[in-house]
Amino acid sequence: MKFIFLLCMFLLVSSSYSQQKKTKIIQDYYNQGLTAYKEKNYPKFLECFIKLDSLKNNNINIMYNLACAYSLNHEKDDAIKYLKKYISISADENIKKDNDFSYIKNSVEFKELIKKIKVLNKPINTSRTAFVIEEKDLHPESIAYDETTGIFYLGSIHKRKIIAIDENGHTKIFVPEKQDGLLAVNGIKINSNKRLLWTACTAIPQMIGYDKSLKGLNAVFKYGLDSKKLLKKYFAPSDSNRHYFGDLAINKNGDVYITDSYYPAIYLIKNNSSELELFYENNDLGSLQGLDFSNDGEELFFADYSSGIYRLNINTKKLAYLIEPKDCTTKGIDGLYFYNNSLIAIQNGVHPNRVTRYFLNSKLGSITSYKILENANPNFNEPTLGVIVKNNLYYIANSQWDSYNKDGSIFPMDKLEKIVILKTKLSE
Repeated sequence: MKFIFLLCMFLLVSSSYSQQKKTKIIQDYYNQGLTAYKEKNYPKFLECFIKLDSLKNNNINIMYNLACAYSLNHEKDDAIKYLKKYISISADENIKKDNDFSYIKNSVEFKELIKKIKVLNKPINTSRTAFVIEEKDLHPESIAYDETTGIFYLGSIHKRKIIAIDENGHTKIFVPEKQDGLLAVNGIKINSNKRLLWTACTAIPQMIGYDKSLKGLNAVFKYGLDSKKLLKKYFAPSDSNRHYFGDLAINKNGDVYITDSYYPAIYLIKNNSSELELFYENNDLGSLQGLDFSNDGEELFFADYSSGIYRLNINTKKLAYLIEPKDCTTKGIDGLYFYNNSLIAIQNGVHPNRVTRYFLNSKLGSITSYKILENANPNFNEPTLGVIVKNNLYYIANSQWDSYNKDGSIFPMDKLEKIVILKTKLSE
């Protein structure tokens, strides 16, 4: 049974009345389900979690508890069904120790699931180390590449700065700590042709110099690549919604699109515009993460951390969910990159963490197959974002998001790791 902070997974960050009402309903069913479980009223327990699943479909913790509920009610087929969905996201070897599955543990199907868990935990290590950064408390989230100079750029969450890395791994400061009011640096993208660096930033307790006066502050910073000077700040809307500018993408026209991981929206800064505008919003979405364009620039792919990958047509704003094969999952994606009619995803919301390539059909409307490129790498400590350079994916292996105390202070240096940038070949 897993009643571990389920409400954290349920809460929707929009402060709209309808979302608050939905959250209240979810909380009520959760409390009723927990009470029923403790009282061993298993039919009621199952009833509550079926309703929760209808309200928050494909939630990993609901999947697990539904599997428990079906097993406790001696409904083997449905218990196995939800366990299959669960282990595609979390290959949890402790499942075999959970007494809630006593009814199904001796079944052939359950034993096959245990074998599948072992397979899913097997390391697939094709990446090699590209760079090692000695600055342990950097806490990088993103990496970008300038095609003109061959320089990489690394953004720091904790240090509120951006560094440049040459081909030999030597580092220089691009933006010093807190200069220009720089916040925690999330996504970075570079427009080499226009000699611009764009970064999506937010104020969070994990960054140095944080205080309550900065709470809720989000902005996109626009820098000149050659001058290293700040050219413009674009702030998040001043409204009642919480915001978290997480990642961004640039199309061929130089327009910049930004995902909001708190309020379910995508923002747009048109080329040479002085304004940030709302491009798309959808309250049925959860936490928007990485995004990238198809080769023709007509389709914008983005990841919703809790539900999977979506395709948004730039002209019609028609949204479509990319249907995935039954034996894989597109949940828990942070970084997402379009490459040769496929999508490369960095999944830090699944266990074990992995890098996956999803192959698309000719119309880019569905996933036909997938390949795990990297799985259970010993360097992984929450891999985050990356960049594709000449058929290679460079990505941050160990962001170390979990290396903070409750008050936002970072762990001592002896408990931190050197920063590892990995490189994996996508094709010859």
